[in-house]
Amino acid sequence: MNSALNLTRKLPLIAAIAITATTIVNAKPAHALTAAFDNLYSNNSGFNPAASYSAQGLTISGNYFGIVGGVANGDPGNWGLNGTNGPVFLGCNQAANCSPTFTFASLVTGFSIDVGVRAGTTDNFTIQAFQGATSLGTATTGTFTGSGASGTWRTLSFAGPLTRVVLSSTTPPFSAYGMDNVNFTPVPVPFGFTPLPGLALAWVGGAVRRSRQNRKKAETSV
Repeated sequence: MNSALNLTRKLPLIAAIAITATTIVNAKPAHALTAAFDNLYSNNSGFNPAASYSAQGLTISGNYFGIVGGVANGDPGNWGLNGTNGPVFLGCNQAANCSPTFTFASLVTGFSIDVGVRAGTTDNFTIQAFQGATSLGTATTGTFTGSGASGTWRTLSFAGPLTRVVLSSTTPPFSAYGMDNVNFTPVPVPFGFTPLPGLALAWVGGAVRRSRQNRKKAETSV
C-alpha cells in the first residue's frame, strides 16, 4: 500500500490522540477557610463584619451586635468572653432575638462555628443549614452553662454541601453570646482543562503537510 495513502487514512486517529493530549484534567484542590474576626478589631467594638469575608465567598447578615474585643483586650462592653481563635469574636446581645446568617457564594462543606456564653449564662444553640431554599437539617449544642473568666464555648457543625446557615438561641432577649472560628471549605470545581502549549496540534499540522507532500510525490511518480 502507498505510504502516503496509509498515513492519510491514519490521520483521524492521529488527530484524536493529539487533541486528547492537548488537555489535562485538573481537579482544583479544596482549601478550608476560617473567619476568626481578630483581623477586624482595632479598639472598635461593634464593627459590622457583613462583607469583610466576601473575598472568601462569605457574607454575614441578620441581627447581631458586631465585633467584640474579648477579655484579653480589656473586656470592652463587659461580655465576659474570649474567643476561641484569638480573643476577638462576633457578639450578639439580644440572644433569642438575634439571627446571624452565614451565606456562601457557592457550595461549601465542613461548616463549623464556635458559640459561647459568659459565666452564669445558660443557653442552647441551633444551626439550620440550607442549600438554596431547601432546608438540610439542624445541629444543636444542647443546653449548657458558662463558667470561668473566658466563658464556655461549644462547637456546632454541619457537613453540607450547603449555601447558608442560620444560628438561633433559646435564651431570653438581652442575654449575650459570642460566635467565633467559623470554618468552611468551598466545594472545588470538579474539572478544569489546561491546554498544552500547542505542541500536539502543531504535530498534527506537520503530519498533514507531510502527507500532502508525499501524496503529490506519489501521484507524480505514477
